[in-house]
Amino acid sequence: MKRVIIYTFILLSCFTYAQQGVGIGITTPDNSAILDVTSTTRGLLITRVSLSDVTDATTPVNTPATGLLVYNTNAVVTGGDGKGFYYFNATVWVKIGSNPGWSITGDSGTVAGTNFLGTTNAQDFIISTNTLEAIRVEAGGDIGIGTTNPTALLHIEGIAIPAIVYTMDFEGSLATVSQSGSSGGGSWAITTALPLACDVDCNGSVAYISGNDEADTLFLGTFTPVQNSIDISFDYGINEENGGGARAGDNLHIALFQAGIQVGADIVNITDTDSYDQQIINATRIVTGGLAYEIRVTFTGGLYGVVDNFLVTQASVSLMRIQDGSEQNGYVLTSDANGYASWRDPKIALAEEDWAFFSGSTNTDPMYHQGLVRGGNTTLASRTLDLEYSVNSLYNVGITTFGLGSVEIFYDIPGLNEITALNNDIAPQIDNTSTLGESTLAWAEIFLINATITTSDERLKDNMKPIQYGIEDVMKLKPSQYYWTDEQNIKRGVPLSEKRLKLGLIAQDLLETIPEVVTTHQWVKKSEKENDTFILKENERLGVNYAELIPVLVKATQDQQSFIEKLKKENKKLEQQLAK
Repeated sequence: MKRVIIYTFILLSCFTYAQQGVGIGITTPDNSAILDVTSTTRGLLITRVSLSDVTDATTPVNTPATGLLVYNTNAVVTGGDGKGFYYFNATVWVKIGSNPGWSITGDSGTVAGTNFLGTTNAQDFIISTNTLEAIRVEAGGDIGIGTTNPTALLHIEGIAIPAIVYTMDFEGSLATVSQSGSSGGGSWAITTALPLACDVDCNGSVAYISGNDEADTLFLGTFTPVQNSIDISFDYGINEENGGGARAGDNLHIALFQAGIQVGADIVNITDTDSYDQQIINATRIVTGGLAYEIRVTFTGGLYGVVDNFLVTQASVSLMRIQDGSEQNGYVLTSDANGYASWRDPKIALAEEDWAFFSGSTNTDPMYHQGLVRGGNTTLASRTLDLEYSVNSLYNVGITTFGLGSVEIFYDIPGLNEITALNNDIAPQIDNTSTLGESTLAWAEIFLINATITTSDERLKDNMKPIQYGIEDVMKLKPSQYYWTDEQNIKRGVPLSEKRLKLGLIAQDLLETIPEVVTTHQWVKKSEKENDTFILKENERLGVNYAELIPVLVKATQDQQSFIEKLKKENKKLEQQLAK
């Protein structure tokens, strides 16, 4: 009976502890634990089994429950990672700690090809910041930045923010801006005559208003910033009238506006004070990206106001930044034959480095080419600049054309060995400054329908006197016939029998009789660079101005006719005397 009572007491005690949790090494197990093991000198020993294959769910444990924990003692378990704690995930045994992940403080002991960030299936690998996707590596290997659908090995998308938002330098007209009407009758206009109030910082053309009792606003814009901050720069000046006229005072007011409401403080607000050659540099205004803004310039008063060189900028943001130590403003990224890229000066970093072309407006922005150039054809050039006909000619296929201006065209017609001008006359740029040919580079022949016209307007002449030459001088002339030695004809093989007999005067003979018609010197330009300065140069060959012999021959004819008339009168007197 005593034993029955003891067993009953033990069973009741176990039941009580089972309801509260089992405690080992502790009399009051924690209510949150089904098993509370407490010791300061001993640990918990999990059942030890020898797993042969992580997929085996029958041996050594038959039908393991999901979450069942064991310690594997087999170092060569198939599919596993050696000895250690394994749990059953309802399909296979998984070693605890076999996929620990990457530490945020770095990892050691990694093996290339074994340890990696990414996926082991055909899924994209995504890197996000603040829950927003930043980089995507597609399963095929394409990398996208700013895009969820990369279409190249490296695909970057975004909006590059330009530094310049708006600019107005008034070099042209006010056609792109608007202005309000003025009760004073004046309005903003363009002028190149820089007024005193802004003749140092202003340049070129400026916006200018003057008059009596003006009140006119110039609206510059609109422009739409992308960022939330812009900088405004410009030049200005005001000449005031000390509050005269109907207005309360002369005032120049400049500010930023959005939808008719001023944004921020006044940029300029000057009343009854002369303010000359002033500059505003990077006046910052807080704006809302994506909204349209404008700058309003209002002049009120009796004298004048002037503004110039408006520039609105924001921080420049690019999609990509590459620094190699050689980058400079305006440089381009170029590659060598092996694909190594570097920043280079665009004036020389071209695909074909015998060319250099850089868009600009100064002498430091040249276009040049090292070697021979052919245009209009793909055959080999034989001259510095070879222009050949093109099958794409807009006029006549097979004819070389060279255009100047809007309608002026030069033709080289095959087979005729000549250049033909079309659509306009050929004239010097400045009257009476250019010469066609030189003493040693003369034209062979000039064919004309009409006679050559020589300017002979009385209004272009001074110190006019009757000619001094006459019949006596003409009688001294020595008309000659001759053949030209003509070195060019000799080179071409033209026989003497085919040369034309020429008639004329010898320049050296004329120097002794009528030297004015002999050209011994010529005014020529000093050089190509100093083409507005002329010097007198002695000709290597003498020339004769046959046209200027005409007045001499006319005078000689007049002298001869006077002599004939005189003889007639004398003959008549003799006849009358003989008749008596």
